[in-house]
Amino acid sequence: MKKIFVLALALVAVLTAGAQDAKTLFDQAKKLDDTFKKGIPSPMNPNATLTPEAAKGLLEAMDLYQQVMELDQKPNEKGQVKPKYTDKIMKSVALHAAGGDFARAGGVLFNAGMKYPEAYQAFMLSGSMAAQSGAVDSIYAVDFYNAGNCAFGTDFEAAQVAYEAARKANIQDPQCFVYEIASLQNIANQDTAKASEAQKMIREVSGEAVKRFGNENDYIFNNYLQGFIDDNDYEGAMALIDKAIATDPNHDNFYRLRGLIHFTRHDYKTAAQDFLKMSEVSNNYNYLREAADYLNDCGKRYLGTLDTVSAAQKAEILDMYNKALQVAAKAAQAPDAQSMDGIIEDINYNIENANNL
Repeated sequence: MKKIFVLALALVAVLTAGAQDAKTLFDQAKKLDDTFKKGIPSPMNPNATLTPEAAKGLLEAMDLYQQVMELDQKPNEKGQVKPKYTDKIMKSVALHAAGGDFARAGGVLFNAGMKYPEAYQAFMLSGSMAAQSGAVDSIYAVDFYNAGNCAFGTDFEAAQVAYEAARKANIQDPQCFVYEIASLQNIANQDTAKASEAQKMIREVSGEAVKRFGNENDYIFNNYLQGFIDDNDYEGAMALIDKAIATDPNHDNFYRLRGLIHFTRHDYKTAAQDFLKMSEVSNNYNYLREAADYLNDCGKRYLGTLDTVSAAQKAEILDMYNKALQVAAKAAQAPDAQSMDGIIEDINYNIENANNL
């Protein structure tokens, strides 16, 4: 238990500075510890309320306990090591861990707006204690996930550490993978020196998520596919998409991604077919808007590749524009639709020009 305690407390920031004797530190910690315990409702005190101050005090007590234990290991004037407080501390810590007190403290701190570093530290401590005591991994994984959510948006590196711990603890929620990927993306954007390693980890995390949860989450699947694109492995990317389509032929994002790859490789006629198929299986406004936009752009780009335009090619271009117009009309009827006027106006302008070829 001592090893567990020391390792777990490495996650808690040092909140007390200055060298003091073990007894003074222990008494300070015990007072904070007792205050926390009094805030937990019990049969003897059902109306007790755990305050944010008491919850933070538990973290401070854990830090002080760690300092006491370090002093407890120092030899006396005779060169002997005679711990005086360690057993008492370990008993108290074990009771807190068994009672879920660190997660309880994290919840109180979170609700009080003290998400980072306070609630983060509490949840990380809770998860670390449970992990090293042999608890079921997918249960304590939630503590790490909660810790990540406390740090997300404030300290992306701390958030990623927590999400990674949750992932390794077999978290059952794919959103944890989403947030870890997002944390890594922010790390890469904020520090170019860390970008390469972050991108490598994004590929690993997204790949693990696809393996565990399948292809349904667009954000995860897109990031996994991006690794193939970054390596210029278009054949691998297409094989991945085709496999996904075979599993779920009505998933709009798969056709969207295939269309984007064909569009990037200047195969505008094939891309147009993909975007059209995407629009046929989708009711998502953003995807429909994108399909209309790309169908319109496919017509313009295809026209731009031609030195002269035959009657057949003119018909192909007009077909792309007319299909774009149909998809734009469908997008305008989507439940969350916004104005499509700008895109529709541009499509009609392109149709008029194409008719004059």
